[in-house]
Amino acid sequence: MKNLLIATTALVATAGVAAADISVSGDGRMGLVYNSQDTLLSGDSNIKISSRLRIGFSASGETDNGLSFGGFIRADNAGFNFDGGGGVNGRAGSVFISGSFGKLSMGDVDGAAKAAVGQVSGIGYTNLSDINEITYLNSGTDLNGDGSDDTLYPTPSALYEYAAGSTVFYVGIGQIGTQIGTVSLPGGGFAVGEVGQSYSVGAKWSNDNGLTISGGYEATNDVAGTGDASDWVLGAQWTNGTWGVKGIYLQGEWAGFGDVRQYAVSGDWTTGATTVTAFVTRKELEDFDLDTTSFGLGAAYDLGGGATLAGGIASVTPLAGDDYTVGDLGVKFNF
Repeated sequence: MKNLLIATTALVATAGVAAADISVSGDGRMGLVYNSQDTLLSGDSNIKISSRLRIGFSASGETDNGLSFGGFIRADNAGFNFDGGGGVNGRAGSVFISGSFGKLSMGDVDGAAKAAVGQVSGIGYTNLSDINEITYLNSGTDLNGDGSDDTLYPTPSALYEYAAGSTVFYVGIGQIGTQIGTVSLPGGGFAVGEVGQSYSVGAKWSNDNGLTISGGYEATNDVAGTGDASDWVLGAQWTNGTWGVKGIYLQGEWAGFGDVRQYAVSGDWTTGATTVTAFVTRKELEDFDLDTTSFGLGAAYDLGGGATLAGGIASVTPLAGDDYTVGDLGVKFNF
């Protein structure tokens, strides 16, 4: 009764005021994953059960003069997490305000280069640990376990975007000043380091024939006392609704890693409710004569109602160690 009275009082107090909209969504998945690598525990299985459920909250509103504002946060990211992240300090979730001037977002948002170019298509119901993705310098915090290998120097960020006809322009900046944070290594794994100011720019152009051309530049200063890091990236994509192909090329010089080159290509074919996807991704650390390559094939069948049956298999050549195979098969849901 107390909660009902409080809610009723709030409704009366806000009568006549434009109300913000808050909606709840979610995603889930269940199935089996496979990894051919030897496990740490003797007798352990290479096949494992893998499932999860996540609930997200979207909020939106509008000012009296027509500015839109809002944000998104998942329930598991809302508070202060054990790794120092969370929506309470801008390291998870995001908020935005937009109008005729464009859109400004803050929090766990992409850098401008990644926002413009993105990633090639992934496979499987788990996306196979995002092995299809290239590594960007600046792409938000990624402390929530999603795409943890797609950014090298993660910090809370701000992203500005402005659309002019068929072209969208992006400008990004990382947290102001020097930060101590987690560094996601391009070949897998993590480290803790000190990084300075990061910034990025990007642009994306599309036409009515399904063609998109994109590019970006990003940089981070004073990386753990070893120097600066920067790169440029180009992307091209074409789709006609049945066939689709996307390619990405990145070249840069990263403090501590030297000259870096990355390539990624994916192709998609859709017929009815079925989509078949293949990809190849390669990352090269030229100064160390090291490289890693991943390629895979997957398929997804739309069951309707937000459910999809999906599976994939991929081969991975890591920076060090033997080649291994990963795969999965399961159902993923959107609520």
